Amino acid sequence: MRMVWKKAKELEKEEVLEGKLVILDRKRWDDPDSKLTIVGATLWSNIHPEAAEIITLRVSDYKLISGWSVAKHNECHAKDLEYLSTTVAELNELPPESQRNVLVVTHHAPCVRGASRPEHVKVPYKTAFSTDVLQAREFMRGVAMWMFGHTHFTTEFQRGGIKVVANQRGYVLGYKGPTLEDTRGFDDGRVVEL
Repeated sequence: MRMVWKKAKELEKEEVLEGKLVILDRKRWDDPDSKLTIVGATLWSNIHPEAAEIITLRVSDYKLISGWSVAKHNECHAKDLEYLSTTVAELNELPPESQRNVLVVTHHAPCVRGASRPEHVKVPYKTAFSTDVLQAREFMRGVAMWMFGHTHFTTEFQRGGIKVVANQRGYVLGYKGPTLEDTRGFDDGRVVEL
């Protein structure tokens, strides 16, 4: 996985891109022309111990990522959550005239309910894809919107004063299973306003 991150960082520095690509791996970007700040992290989910075995059997990450384990997954979750908490708290400390419009972007979903198809809410491996981090989180004060992926589900709802949005197409290449169900709701022209 380190090689992937290394390649991503190299791509970010490509001269032809003129600094227009920002890899949001525990990183934030402040738009110089507005008050928009995008805070990004993978936000690996927090896998519960009772779900660990079924997740390692059902989720391809554990077969495809060399050395990946539930312990490593949960360690990355803790680091991502700490980064998001600290960064949003720092943004909340800015003086009123410097306050930012904060958009958080993660790969994994920040909540279970509403983040995937209703039939997936009670599956034993749901914590492989999402974790409830929005409820009772003071650090979320100041976050206007949260965008996420990973669940192959398009949705938009409010949770704890935060607009939660996903516009996901699902599998495209290299997938041998059904794809039509993965595209329901996807809108390639969708725009959200902050």
